[in-house]
Amino acid sequence: MADIEQRRWRAFIAARVGAPAEIRRPGEPMRVGLLRTAPSAVVRYDVNPDAEPDQPLGFRILSSASPVAVEGVRDDAANWNVMARLQLWRLCALFALEWGAAWWPLCAPEEAGGDDLEVWARERAGVGSERVAAMSDVLARSTMADPGDWLYEAWGRLEKDPDLEQIARTHLNAQRALSQGHREAEIAMMQFVAVFDSLGRRLGALGSSQRVLVAMQESYRRHYCPELRRDADEAGFQLHEFGYEARCQVAHEAVLKSLAGHNAGPLGDKPSDVEQALQPLDTTILRALGTQARFLLRGQLGGPNPEVGRCVHSP
Repeated sequence: MADIEQRRWRAFIAARVGAPAEIRRPGEPMRVGLLRTAPSAVVRYDVNPDAEPDQPLGFRILSSASPVAVEGVRDDAANWNVMARLQLWRLCALFALEWGAAWWPLCAPEEAGGDDLEVWARERAGVGSERVAAMSDVLARSTMADPGDWLYEAWGRLEKDPDLEQIARTHLNAQRALSQGHREAEIAMMQFVAVFDSLGRRLGALGSSQRVLVAMQESYRRHYCPELRRDADEAGFQLHEFGYEARCQVAHEAVLKSLAGHNAGPLGDKPSDVEQALQPLDTTILRALGTQARFLLRGQLGGPNPEVGRCVHSP
């Protein structure tokens, strides 16, 4: 049998965040499933082309990402990279549930050499991008966060439950769409609602609308005090009333609910009225959909309930 040190692959993943913003990522090397990770010390960023060149870098950044190196073990099969990609996406889905950001692979898996993973991460984190700076050079704060213990067991649960892994991937795709702002608001909304629909089915509810309602109420119950059970159910009902209805209009009536739906034509005499009317979906409802979908799915994977022991009165 070939030496296992010669049968490894490596890649980078990262979370895209707006800038200036906090970057939450694992601060120390860790093992999840068959994967090892190592943080890098650089930030890749996208710069606003319309910004004044003499402005400080932090004020010109549209989004930033701090890469995390990932290493896995490969076999001798010709399609080893297919399994490597699946494992990368699984890790991204778990990180998205842990830290609530849009994680995704920055590059395809490549065969590893003999150097140490931490050394490789330092040397290769900025390769392929001219828009790289040291962490201290950009207006971004990096929070080195240790992931919860639940994440390690969740890897095995997803590995054994393809349906649950598909739900986790849908949540990840919703987070990625949400990171695009108004341009992908409808896609994010529909995918978050799909997460509730799928989890409602696992909770035993029948009918799409009922499944979504049951899942939304269950999500709120997880972070309300027991004596506020009625408030939790009402919060879930209100989220269902607005979120599910908006989803149906987009999916079945081709109604665009965000500002992106009005980019093709004039807004009329009072564009501020249109923007104000659409604001609830783009902020309050969409944020609540994402937060509650994340909490419920994380709970299904053994993750902690948010705000344990406290009364939470709003999403």
